Amino acid sequence: MGRCRRRVKALSIDDAGERGAVRAGAGLALVAVLAAGVAYWLWPRPLPVQTARVERGAVGSQADALRVPLDALVRRGGRWFAWEVDDGRANEIAVSVGERSAAYAEIVAGLAERDRVVVRPSPRIASGDRVQER
Repeated sequence: MGRCRRRVKALSIDDAGERGAVRAGAGLALVAVLAAGVAYWLWPRPLPVQTARVERGAVGSQADALRVPLDALVRRGGRWFAWEVDDGRANEIAVSVGERSAAYAEIVAGLAERDRVVVRPSPRIASGDRVQER
């Protein structure tokens, strides 16, 4: 059985001569490659991520606020988002942020205590992607 050493950025309908097929769903791609009449299924590996737990603690003037590290938040279009890890999958969650300090942000809505969030999420992460906590 040979090993494919070529990286493919995208597979389109035009690549039908390579007898490849792509099915995309929830940010994942399942690729079938036919070689010598045998189908090989290539599954993407889980994305390694660092996580933190949503916890209670001091943020600014709030002594007992629900908080996450600032590095776990992404600001896009004037809104705040976090990547929650649930059952090995990352899900983008819109959150409401209250006070911020140098290291933490108060979470007013969107996450609950003891939820796990991705810290410094990769730009290539998508909702539904499989992740592996480091």
